[in-house]
Amino acid sequence: MSARWLIPQTLALLVMSALLAWLGIGVPLHFRAVSPLLLERAGLDTRSVEGMCADYVLAGKVGPVRLLWESCAEPGSELERARVRELLASRPEYWLSGGPAPYFEAFLGLLPSRPALDKESRVMTTILPAERRRVLVQYLGGSSSLVVQKLLSARELGGWRSFLPVSGPAGHPLDAALLSLALLAQGDNLHPSLARVLPELVDRAFAQDRAAQDRLEELLLAVLAAGRRMDWTQMTELFRCTASPEDASALIKLLLAEPQNFPTVYGALLLCGDYAKLGAYLEKYPDKGMVALKTSLPYGRGALDMLLEEGKELYEAPAFIRWLDGHLGGLRPGFLLDFTLHSPRPAFYLKVALVFGSGYALALAISRFLRILGVLTGLAYRRKRSLLALENIFVASAFTILLWMLAEPNLLRFSTENPARPVFEPAAVLATIIPDTNDMNANTLDQAAVLSLLLFFFLQLIVYVFCLMRISRLRAMDVPAVTKLKLLENEDNLFDLGLYVGLSGTVASLVMLAMNIVQASLVAAYASTLFGIIVTAVLKIVHIRALRRVLILEMQAPASSAKVASKEA
Repeated sequence: MSARWLIPQTLALLVMSALLAWLGIGVPLHFRAVSPLLLERAGLDTRSVEGMCADYVLAGKVGPVRLLWESCAEPGSELERARVRELLASRPEYWLSGGPAPYFEAFLGLLPSRPALDKESRVMTTILPAERRRVLVQYLGGSSSLVVQKLLSARELGGWRSFLPVSGPAGHPLDAALLSLALLAQGDNLHPSLARVLPELVDRAFAQDRAAQDRLEELLLAVLAAGRRMDWTQMTELFRCTASPEDASALIKLLLAEPQNFPTVYGALLLCGDYAKLGAYLEKYPDKGMVALKTSLPYGRGALDMLLEEGKELYEAPAFIRWLDGHLGGLRPGFLLDFTLHSPRPAFYLKVALVFGSGYALALAISRFLRILGVLTGLAYRRKRSLLALENIFVASAFTILLWMLAEPNLLRFSTENPARPVFEPAAVLATIIPDTNDMNANTLDQAAVLSLLLFFFLQLIVYVFCLMRISRLRAMDVPAVTKLKLLENEDNLFDLGLYVGLSGTVASLVMLAMNIVQASLVAAYASTLFGIIVTAVLKIVHIRALRRVLILEMQAPASSAKVASKEA
């Protein structure tokens, strides 16, 4: 090949490498994160918070709408806001009921004195006075619901951990919580699973089952805390989506701990319809989970379902990816998003192939650049083409792993944080403490550790092939054996390159671990040195020792021939 074509070929290969790398990065698929681009695409034509608010406005349920609008960038249209103002002006009781609520409104109609009706009206402040609780007991006493009757009978229970008995002078919080829960059950406003378990919990509590009474008390604390901060319809929509006392407890604890984020959680809860998956996700990612919810919620239910099913944190692109998206994002083929969304496994293979192709093109460009510099001659290039092809494959593999790590920075981080499911303590109604732990597990072997191992392994393979090429070049030199042996001794430090690279990988990994730049397994860090030792040992024992033996025999061959000739003479 003419040397004048090397420069254009090198430039063409570099351009091809950059293009393939950009296309590979453009496939929004990640090991430990979910891309906002996929969430946006998954949420197309699915139910949204805005649509849910419009339905609530049509139904006259102003309570949930007022709370949901706090999670929206644009809180409803002007027509919807006017409709809410009109409803609150014409039906002042909606400040307390939050919308049409037949059983709750019937209870309000039985009260001898009208409760305060304004934007500060709350359920629990309405039910707590003794006279109103007596009215509510009489109203619910005629109910045919087994759940209601069991909850009314629980007013006779004693032995509560956080409450004083209803019969005592300070038993009004327990009484108000039981009556509120019974009124929710009377209006069929409890999740079916929660409603089914309540009679059993009451019966077991009367049978001195401590665990059952604690579960019931946990639920009552949640009802009490919710009633202090919500109107009636907001409460009914919330308890329709909590299938167990533990779910209700965890949800209300979140309300107490992060009131500024509760509109987002409330909107996500009503959109997905069940707190179990939502709570599990927030437990898994106590810090970044809320950011992911706020990002996915405006896209609609499809985005929220995908986020919760994937169970991954939100992808945070590094600076160079954000720069590329800002300048070249409009050129990304739209079919890549749909293909990745509907066929994630083939999309994964496509991404690997694109990035690997980019690395292979880069390796070819480097080999041609070395020929331009004169480091690699054309004759050596033709003789060592098989070794160069092997080295290019290893370079491409290492490049694929390295680029994936750079494009997905949280891949090099993991957290063994597994906070316990939130439960109510006696003081949790007033204050909430969320433990913050982030302990490093040195033995964890996850995707980051596997990729690190592969990266170190391919780097050592590159060193191995490079040293083989140096040995092959030395063997092919047209010089005496003694000269080759001296040149081989001169290259001895080069043949320790695998050990140097391995030690450098281990030290760099430990430094980054100590500085909290990455969080990866120590197994991967120490494996770098292990790979270096193995490669150096194989190189020196299998290849260099054999070559030295051949050269020594060649050096001794002339002396042996001279002795034979002298004997014959």
